[in-house]
Amino acid sequence: MEKAIIKSKIAEIALSAHRRHQKILSIARSLNSGAILLGKELYELQENKEYSALGYDTFEAYLGMPELSFKRRTAYVLMAIYRTFVLQLGYEPDRVSEAEWSKLALIMPILNVQPNAHKDWFNKALALSVSDLKVEIADFQGKEPPKPHCISCPIKGHCPKP
Repeated sequence: MEKAIIKSKIAEIALSAHRRHQKILSIARSLNSGAILLGKELYELQENKEYSALGYDTFEAYLGMPELSFKRRTAYVLMAIYRTFVLQLGYEPDRVSEAEWSKLALIMPILNVQPNAHKDWFNKALALSVSDLKVEIADFQGKEPPKPHCISCPIKGHCPKP
């Protein structure tokens, strides 16, 4: 009887973990999709100089508004991802949003050097973790792979030094 209760509890925990994992993946996909859409809208706003119709003299002034809760650099990276992958390389925005935008930002400098290899690098961005992608990039560039700053905590400067 006790073993059956334990097995039932383990199955319940596993099911709960699986459901939560699916929710996390769904939210992550939404974040990536939103990032690509944000890059598109920012790109078009800047290209069409629509910020002036909103009362801003420059695009940078528009980006400085308090309601936009991201860094200016992030805006330019998202715009560059949209411009590069959608407008220049012809990817569908939905396809681009399958890859984490920060990984796409990592591979963009390589595409300047190796533009015909965009499919290979895009697939690496889809398949690899950020740290593994950084190793691939370092290998391509003939550099030493980056060392992780902390195994247990990925936030730079957060963990005490050993």
